[in-house]
Amino acid sequence: MPDCRNPFPPKEKVRMPCSRQQGDEESLALAQALQAEEDAAAARALRRPPHPSHRPPRQRETPWARAPRGGEAELSPPRRLTVHSDAAHAMRVARELLAPHAPTLCADEACMPRQLDNWSCGYANLGALLLSVARRGLHGVPADLRPAAVQALVEEAWRAGFSPRDRTALVGSRKWIGAPEWIIALWHLRLHALIIEVAGGGRGASGPGGAGRAVLAAVSTCLEQCTDLPILLQHHGHSRTVLGVLARPRRLVVRDPIDPPGELRCFSARELDGKPYQIVVIVNRTPANEEAPVGLSSEQVNDRKGEPRAAALWTATGWKYDSSCRMRFK
Repeated sequence: MPDCRNPFPPKEKVRMPCSRQQGDEESLALAQALQAEEDAAAARALRRPPHPSHRPPRQRETPWARAPRGGEAELSPPRRLTVHSDAAHAMRVARELLAPHAPTLCADEACMPRQLDNWSCGYANLGALLLSVARRGLHGVPADLRPAAVQALVEEAWRAGFSPRDRTALVGSRKWIGAPEWIIALWHLRLHALIIEVAGGGRGASGPGGAGRAVLAAVSTCLEQCTDLPILLQHHGHSRTVLGVLARPRRLVVRDPIDPPGELRCFSARELDGKPYQIVVIVNRTPANEEAPVGLSSEQVNDRKGEPRAAALWTATGWKYDSSCRMRFK
């Protein structure tokens, strides 16, 4: 009989059985040996992790859904999405794509900014906002919105008496501009605009009192009560245009001018925490969603000259409001 521990020894030929009984016994022994070898191999496999090439492929999560929680699937918006690059249809497409998340977005006439240089984000965002104003049929917006023209507009506002603390010559330079320059340019054009400030706190300043939640609260309230135009968002070193908010889950819908045409981003409160922000809003709506006067009177313009002051300020202790702000952010 062959050795059961090695049914097929090397350099040996397997002999055919000489009788039926002997053949049955040898077949049984061979089957037992093969089974023992399979059991031993299975036991060894259990004692060591499988080779990476043998692991089952990882199931990739789609950007629109998370794993079920509490027996119900929870929709999650994509971190980025691409809409039609045509300005006449971009917001309409965004509204359709984000419909499952109950969006509050600005009007379809909103223009998406695009910067061409690493220093021109502030010019691109302000230019896109003014172009959005012009598309709504509001007059007084300059026809030329290139960076050089915007620089001249800001310096003109300085000469008219709107005077930020740290102004320096802009025309012909590559200097950045942000919320202080935006707000005085809008006031100089006699547009009713507000500047809202959010103190960032530390990186751990999240939760109900975090800066991210404060930004979401301010933007959401403004879109509900005072504007359907894009909103400008400034933080240290960069600026973006806010196009709306999502309710389920709570997210900020943003157009970053450095992104490819038509691409939008969605930010959670946690992703926004830890930084100070300045928000600039043009008031053109009432809480009843009716058109409000956009132009400022001469008296209102004169009242805004000098150092720009915030209509509302958020710190870790909560919101503080100027008399010019009738909204309350929650």
